Amino acid sequence: MTSQPFPYLLLPTLWAARNRARHREPGDSARVVLFGGIGLGVAAVIFAVVFWLTWQLDYYEELGDYLIRLGLSWLFLTFLSFLAFSGVVTALSTFFLSEDLRLLVAAPVSRTRLFYSCFVKTVAQASWMVVTFMPPVLLAVGMARCAGPLYYAVGLLSLLPFVVIPVALGSVVTLFLVNVFPARRARDVLMLMGLLFAVSLVLMLRFLRPERLLSIETLPDLTAFFATLQSPVTPLLPSFWAGETVFTALRGGVDWLHAGAL
Repeated sequence: MTSQPFPYLLLPTLWAARNRARHREPGDSARVVLFGGIGLGVAAVIFAVVFWLTWQLDYYEELGDYLIRLGLSWLFLTFLSFLAFSGVVTALSTFFLSEDLRLLVAAPVSRTRLFYSCFVKTVAQASWMVVTFMPPVLLAVGMARCAGPLYYAVGLLSLLPFVVIPVALGSVVTLFLVNVFPARRARDVLMLMGLLFAVSLVLMLRFLRPERLLSIETLPDLTAFFATLQSPVTPLLPSFWAGETVFTALRGGVDWLHAGAL
């Protein structure tokens, strides 16, 4: 049995990506430019919107700080839900439906190393979107509030444990599902779960009714509205830990309690 560390099993994936980059097919360059431009455009729009909102909230002092803190918690909570569901779906492909899985299982490779390599693939595939579009948000907030280097360092360091925790939980759910249903039947179950997840998001938005912020007649109800926003932000979730850690760093401090929880 091989004694190579588990990253050795990731080399074929890296080599395949390298060979694809070296030996481009007709149209590859155009696709890279197209999708790269779309990605940069989306990141620029996200940066501009978040920067403008944070800049405007800076005029409201304590209320602005509260809204930024609440916004960070909701942002991390949204990404936490996305990562957990994405981890469930991706783990099904990497752990059970991968084309090279039969070859690796039959090879003299430790089951532990094989598990770790599949988990690293799951984390990378499930979290690439969050890792791509979260930095523009954090960068916009930091630049609007003139944050110091500590904020940017804490923001980047918080991303790694934040994406690993929900993906790990999603992988556990997948391992449970395939012990109840066959792997290909579990994929149908996950499609149903995805539909229910999307419906629940729509229902949650309608329950919150964010349009009340734009209506003058509902100003007396803003306290109840903010209480409703605060209710899903529980200190038991990694999203709360990450939000508190980043917000404290934004104000120039270090929240060792929540950073340690991450």
